[in-house]
Amino acid sequence: MNRAPRVRRVPGTASRPPLLDEALGPIRAQPWKTLLTGLGVAVAAAAQVLLMGIQGMNESALIEHVRQMTSNEVQTDLSRGFAPGDTPWRQADATLAGAGLAQSFTSWRLQVEVAAVDTLGTRTPAAWSTVALSPAVETREDIALAGGSWDDLFTTTRAVFIGTGLMRQDGLQLGDTISVAGEPMVVRGVIASSASRPDLLLSVVLPDTVALRLGGVPEAVRTTGFAPPGAANTLASAVPTLLSPEAPHTVQARAVPDAAPLLDAVTADVATGARYVGAIAILLGFLMVALAQYSAVVEHLPAYALKKSVGASGAQLLTEVGIQAGVIGAVGGLVGLAAGLVGLTAVAAWRDLVAYVPWGLVIGLPPLAALVGALAGMGAAARAARVDPITFIRRN
Repeated sequence: MNRAPRVRRVPGTASRPPLLDEALGPIRAQPWKTLLTGLGVAVAAAAQVLLMGIQGMNESALIEHVRQMTSNEVQTDLSRGFAPGDTPWRQADATLAGAGLAQSFTSWRLQVEVAAVDTLGTRTPAAWSTVALSPAVETREDIALAGGSWDDLFTTTRAVFIGTGLMRQDGLQLGDTISVAGEPMVVRGVIASSASRPDLLLSVVLPDTVALRLGGVPEAVRTTGFAPPGAANTLASAVPTLLSPEAPHTVQARAVPDAAPLLDAVTADVATGARYVGAIAILLGFLMVALAQYSAVVEHLPAYALKKSVGASGAQLLTEVGIQAGVIGAVGGLVGLAAGLVGLTAVAAWRDLVAYVPWGLVIGLPPLAALVGALAGMGAAARAARVDPITFIRRN
């Protein structure tokens, strides 16, 4: 009796499904379980996005706050003894600019009556601060306008500017008429931001020549500007003699220290703490995926034993489980990235800041998550590769 020839299966031939199909089969069969397995990577990815984004926003806000409080600024107070007659502070602006003080301009407060005027011409007294500015304010980089131009203030008759805070607080608009010292003035511009002079945001601003006419010669005016790095103290000590060599006592100048060393120290501390928390989040995600993947491999050991009994090698099983873990990590990374971006946008909207996310993080997070998932699954993959089908069948 002739016996049929035995057909020997060779690993890797067309008789067995491709390795990638074998690896992705359990994922396609149980997508929700895959998503839950990758939850650890998703949490770690979302935490990393939130940490880096919030850290960036906090650093920007911190730097802005510190610069407002401490900068390389020189403040000069000129008393009435220095300022008889018309506008000598304009000469002071020019002299200080020539000495190296950048963005220098003069201002003072007016003690005059201010009133809101309605469409019928009725005047209602208002407790608004009124500030005079010299034309040199045009060079100031930290004072930005949302409407109008500085030329409108200094060349237009009966023109005033208002701060954006005053605009929101009392409903003033461009084109409105107000009364200053009994004279009608028209709002021609809006000051949108002023880092070193936040008082301007709640003030009515007049050109210095008009303020001089309405309020008379001020008791004192202040000139502010920025010195070159490290030169604030030297320049401040020279200002009184520079501006008033015959009566230096009429000029008081002081330097506000440079904030750079403080900024470097504080931001380094903030960044270091955030990096530690981010590293811990990644480690926890790694451990969660490792435990979930190892549990899944132990659960499916009969299937791996069967595959090995029909010719699958340990290297094939190692690769198969590694691919599974990498795909789970990539899925978790994408889910975490999306969740982190949504959360970061919500935080930025709540704090009225601009959301900050490095492009390198957005591009690199999914492949990094896949790598973390694959490494986390190596223990499980090694367990699957070491399974002995004969011993496993006898034991079970």
